[in-house]
Amino acid sequence: MGRQAKQVLPCEINSRSQARRSLVAARDIKAGDTIRLADIAIKRPGTGIAPQYRELVADAQVTRDIAMDEILQWDMFLRTQ
Repeated sequence: MGRQAKQVLPCEINSRSQARRSLVAARDIKAGDTIRLADIAIKRPGTGIAPQYRELVADAQVTRDIAMDEILQWDMFLRTQ
């Protein structure tokens, strides 16, 4: 019985994003600063950049001010490498 393929049901979408984690700012970061690993924390909800991309975010230059505990998004920084 049931299906072979696993998939997220529509009723699970909201819970799934709340249960996963995202990268967040561990401190206030000013525009133009370079993000360091120490500036990044991992917290819920999972609506931002996934923790597996932490190394990609490190050493990136911030394009705008980011408040402490703000969820990081790809458009917040420029890659320097």
